[in-house]
This record gives sequence, structure tokens and C-alpha cells, in this order.
Amino acid sequence: MSDDCGRSDHDDDLEFETDSTVGANQRQGEQFGDQPEEESQPVNQEQQRILNLVNTWSDEQLLEVEQSVKNYWKKRPPEPDIRQGQRYVDRLEELKGQQRNLQEQLTAQRERVEALGKPRSWRYPFGSSPEDVEVAAMDVALTQVELKEVKTKMTSIRQSFNTWQEPVKRFNKWRNSELGQSMHQAQSIIQLPLVQERLHVIHREQKRQKVLKTLSEWEKVAQNLDKSEAYRKRIAAVTEEYRQGIPLSEQAKQALTKDFETYQQRQRKLQQRSCGLSL
Repeated sequence: MSDDCGRSDHDDDLEFETDSTVGANQRQGEQFGDQPEEESQPVNQEQQRILNLVNTWSDEQLLEVEQSVKNYWKKRPPEPDIRQGQRYVDRLEELKGQQRNLQEQLTAQRERVEALGKPRSWRYPFGSSPEDVEVAAMDVALTQVELKEVKTKMTSIRQSFNTWQEPVKRFNKWRNSELGQSMHQAQSIIQLPLVQERLHVIHREQKRQKVLKTLSEWEKVAQNLDKSEAYRKRIAAVTEEYRQGIPLSEQAKQALTKDFETYQQRQRKLQQRSCGLSL
């Protein structure tokens, strides 16, 4: 860049913080778990090596890895628009071209003013036409104003680019940190079809155990509510049916929900009564 701007051409170049990581993650998937299921593909040697490693993990370890990846993606910062950064670069290059042209124009105009010399007057009868000298001087002044406007725009573009770079740096720190690299590697592992199948089985069993625990608590709630023995036996039968793989009926779900709500209301009343007595 020219001396009038006080910076070198190299200083004017806007360099991206990144041009590969940002955007690549759009292809990898915006959120963990959002990717469509893939058709089963033959397992290559590298995948088999990974599967052999995963097979040494307990269910708890595999679930811990899955949860870590989910937590990592929850903290994912907004991904900046790399096209906006390119627009800043392109705009600055355009302004630099305008600046060069104006600088060349200004140099030529100053040379013309110098060539014209002083305007004709009674003291300088052989001087140039006053009108020509005035027009040449006006051209210099106008070009200087245009140059100043271009420099102001360039400064604004640099500031906007620097502001745009901040989220880029945050995104790169999230993506390219040691944790980020390990989490992306872990994500690629747990997205393997065979690993997904194992996780599906684990989650299904977790849900089953949770329902069985709720059914066990239902039996205790029914007893606290002084339900009949026949009612409690029906709960036991429903529990056994579920344990054998028979889903809960809507009637059973509604009865369970109603009993828990009644029990909770009774507990709140007892607690309020206890607080009143203590006062």
C-alpha cells in the first residue's frame, strides 16, 4: 500500500483464522446424533480394530464416552459464516485497487499543476490560464477527498473483519483443542453402525430397568394409599407381564400416574400439617 495510507500492502491483506475447519463441521453434522442412519457397510480393517477396542469397554464406559460427546457438542459455539469473511477480503481488494488508481491519478494531477506553474497575471504575463490552474488544483483536491473516503472504508472493513474473526477463533479453539480432537474421534467411533446397535440395546435395557423400578415403587405407593389386595396383585401382574416383554397398557399408565399424583398430594398435605404443628 502507498505511504499515504501508512501501511504496507502486506498489512492490508486479511488472512482467515481458518478456511478448512469452519465449514467442514457443517458436513460432519450440526449436532451430535442428528445424522441420518447409514446403511450397513462392510467393516474395513481400521473399523475392525476400533470395534475390537470398543468391545473391551464395559457398557458403563461406552455410555460415558457417548455422554461426553453429547456434552461436548452442547457447548459448540456458533459456527461463523466463512463466506462473510471472504466478502470482507474481496471488498478490501476492490478498495485497494481503487486506492492505487486514485494514487496514480493524484500523482498525474499534481504533475499537471506543477507543469502549469503560476497563473497568468500582470506580474507573470507568460503564466498559464488562471482557469486551467484553478481546475487542475480542484482536481487534486477532489482526488484527495476520494482517497480519504477509500481509506476510511478500508479501515472500516478491517475492523469488521477483525470482529468477524473473534467467533472464528472461538470456534477453532472448540474444534481444534486437544479435547475437541478427541471428542470428534470418539464421535466417529460411536457412530459406527455396530456401536450404534450396541448403544441401542443398552439404552433399551436402561429404559426397561427404569420402568421396572417405577412399577416397584407403584406397589409401595398403592400400599400407602390403602389400595385393595386385588389392586396390588394386579400391579404385580402388570409388572411381571412387563418383565416378560409385554408393554404397559394405557389403562395401567393412567392408573399409575393417578396413584403417584394422589400420593404426592397426600405427602404435601402431611408436610404442611407438620410445619403448622411445629410453628
